[in-house]
Amino acid sequence: MKKQESTTVLHKPRLRKKKDESQTPQMKHRGMPDLFDKCRGDGGYFGYFRARNDMFFSRPVLDGVPGPRMKYQGKDVIMWAINNYMGLAGNEQVKEAARKSLEQWGTFTPMGSRMLTGNTERHIALEQKLAAYLQKPDYPYGGTDEALAETLQALAGDRANFLRALSEGVCAKEVGEPVIQWMWQVFMDASPLAAQTLGELGPLDQRATLAALKMPILSFVGGQDGVVDPAVCRSVSDYNSNADIVEFDAAGHAPFLEEPAGYHVALVNFLNEHL
Repeated sequence: MKKQESTTVLHKPRLRKKKDESQTPQMKHRGMPDLFDKCRGDGGYFGYFRARNDMFFSRPVLDGVPGPRMKYQGKDVIMWAINNYMGLAGNEQVKEAARKSLEQWGTFTPMGSRMLTGNTERHIALEQKLAAYLQKPDYPYGGTDEALAETLQALAGDRANFLRALSEGVCAKEVGEPVIQWMWQVFMDASPLAAQTLGELGPLDQRATLAALKMPILSFVGGQDGVVDPAVCRSVSDYNSNADIVEFDAAGHAPFLEEPAGYHVALVNFLNEHL
């Protein structure tokens, strides 16, 4: 009699809502969970696929230079989650500048976000440079206290629609609905405390700090910026002679989206000159 071969049927796991165990006595006793605990378990939902050498759900292989559009299994796809927001990952001049930076400063550069790699004096200096959004007695550029109050009120009253309108007003040039939707989602994800933060920035005046900066500064200006008065960005050179001003007359608040070719040229030239 022929022996019947056994077969194993693989069942895709069902998604279940994860129980919040953060307040259980066991978790409170342990304190902060170990980042690597997930590596010691079965990997959860995607662990099922990884254990079977899946190359679709858990480890898709994308072809091409990292960017907003790449190839997957020979087809063009849109890549939403990639750290190449300005499209410069494959630029040879940028890669050469990165190599020089590694040789001079070590492997801790280039820095990532403050949340992941920590805060530095340069982060703080940049934040301070961008803080003087409101007019002052001797600074006629920017918005007014009344306009800020109205903005905060609108943001608190209907955050979703306010941020949608902001997304539509960022660019003066046509960038398409997908880009507007992307900005809206970013704003929604990143701005639970936006009103509080904006309210705190309004009265600050960091022009003295800007004047004291010793590093090269590159200030991009969108001539049609409807978010920040273009004169604010132009005035950077009034307080620091190390500042280079590059203005795109027809762009709004995001020249890197509206004028990517010119933006890249200006940025790479600045890096080549100062690195």
